[in-house]
Amino acid sequence: MSSEVTVVCTANGRDNLLKRTLDSFNKFNTYKADIIIRDDSKDHVGQIKSCDILYSQVKTPYVFHIEEDWEFVKEGFIEDCLEQIEDGVHSVWVRNSDDFDGYHRVKPLTDGKYVVPSPISMGFSFNPHLFDMKYYDGFEKMAETPGVCPEDSIGKYLLPLKTIWIPGYCYHIG
Repeated sequence: MSSEVTVVCTANGRDNLLKRTLDSFNKFNTYKADIIIRDDSKDHVGQIKSCDILYSQVKTPYVFHIEEDWEFVKEGFIEDCLEQIEDGVHSVWVRNSDDFDGYHRVKPLTDGKYVVPSPISMGFSFNPHLFDMKYYDGFEKMAETPGVCPEDSIGKYLLPLKTIWIPGYCYHIG
């Protein structure tokens, strides 16, 4: 069986953090998937455009999105995310709870998992997560709400879909 997931990584010239991220990802990743990396420091098109360039290359039903400044600390994150994907769920986040600083309100589910209720919180993030490509419509289009941060705008675009959060697989290092 071929992989259902493509890993995409956005970077912006912080090679030391990118190496640390990829080293920890490779150490703890147990799911076979192709990885595509794009460093925006070369042409400075911005994160949203870089993500659209990366996602346009994806041929799998799901993307596991990482950025250059995360350290993975536990195995099974992609498999755990795949178990949570169902109709009506656009993303499954895996970042640690200490990184949220109380910004996100969450509702407990079971087994230490949570639902992030949009629009109470942003509901979308480029932080490490699994994304269901059937909901992808081009991030430039999805983020075009004037005066709203792109991730919040994408979260609103994806309403009424849900985000599931499974804390503890990675930490922010940048």
